[in-house]
Amino acid sequence: MEYKIGLKLFTDNTSAISVAEQYYSERLFDYVELMVLPGADEENLGRWQKLKVPYLVHAPHGSYGFNLSNSKLRKQNKKMFSAAKRYADKLEAQFIIVHPGINGQVEETVRQIKALGDSRLIIENKPFISLRQRRCVGYSPAEIGSITKKSGAGFCLDVVHAVKAAYANGEDHFVFIRQFLALKPKVVHLCDCTLTGCFDEHLNFGMGELAIPAILSATNKAVPKVYLTLEVPEKSYARLTDFKKDRLLLRRYLKRKSL
Repeated sequence: MEYKIGLKLFTDNTSAISVAEQYYSERLFDYVELMVLPGADEENLGRWQKLKVPYLVHAPHGSYGFNLSNSKLRKQNKKMFSAAKRYADKLEAQFIIVHPGINGQVEETVRQIKALGDSRLIIENKPFISLRQRRCVGYSPAEIGSITKKSGAGFCLDVVHAVKAAYANGEDHFVFIRQFLALKPKVVHLCDCTLTGCFDEHLNFGMGELAIPAILSATNKAVPKVYLTLEVPEKSYARLTDFKKDRLLLRRYLKRKSL
């Protein structure tokens, strides 16, 4: 088992840089997954370059207008992706994570992924319904499998998205997760959540209903080497105390004999 543990931050969370540097020296995480928000400029990028850690980059998602499944947004999507790509280039990120889209077509998502032409690109599965109550592209193992096969992109498994998509479709969430794991994700997003409801949620470990040790065990069997980003909520990015608590809980989960 060779997990690399990730700290999820956004480009405007520059107040977290100092404590992140400390936590990295304490080996509480192995990399930062950085969400590049629209408007992140060169000065902002320079601040993140001073944090000498490995990076993954996450492109903006549908809430910011990035929608690979909409043919009318091709120009806008390319521009937004270019900003994320600039960060990925400068930070030497191994992967660039994108969402497959909302209220559109799988074929269009595939077409736009190919057009972006970046070998670091990996696609993240989505809930069935977005927070704005629109159908998401890439909610099922079948859709994600089709996108990755046709586009050549890698795969990022978001566990909570899988749980919510399974509930919306009357499926067993653990069966759904196993089907996603069969697609060999390169990155896994993990936090806690309830097992009912269709909408995405992010809870700290122990605050929801997920059998996290069982999920870690299944993940280890399917993909022993994986990037594991903790998408847990944080009250203070200047302190990152919630992340530290969840990271220490994760350490206990990983030590259980079932793993």
